[in-house]
Amino acid sequence: MEKTYPSDERVQFILCEDVRQEMGNRYSALGIYGGDVLIVEKLGEGQSLDTGVSLASLATIFTFVDGQGQFDGSFELVAPDGTVQMRETFGQLTKPSMTHRMNVISVLKPFALHGLGMYKAAAILDGKRYEREFKINVRAESATAN
Repeated sequence: MEKTYPSDERVQFILCEDVRQEMGNRYSALGIYGGDVLIVEKLGEGQSLDTGVSLASLATIFTFVDGQGQFDGSFELVAPDGTVQMRETFGQLTKPSMTHRMNVISVLKPFALHGLGMYKAAAILDGKRYEREFKINVRAESATAN
């Protein structure tokens, strides 16, 4: 099988709370975020991002639509300050043809916030990065709150 790398513009990215593997090699994405900005609730009294604020979980799904071949796969998440928050190696991934889809799924439980701002998630095939960004903000207090 000839190796052809997937094109970046055809990679689909889903950010959600969790992913569950089903029968028949299917996956269910739970709590799909509707965009690239996650809003966390206002921090409680005495809480700060330095005191270990976390979400129950965070999952990323990269779906490779085109391309084919065998690839050494990995995942990396970079925090807003540039530190690598997570690195995961999947080993050999196979996309048997241009018409088959291949998923690279990573679930972080719990997901500890390393600051507010822009995070970078990357699925990596043989060192080739397919990077997507998402932002985490804190919900602003309502102007009508007493």
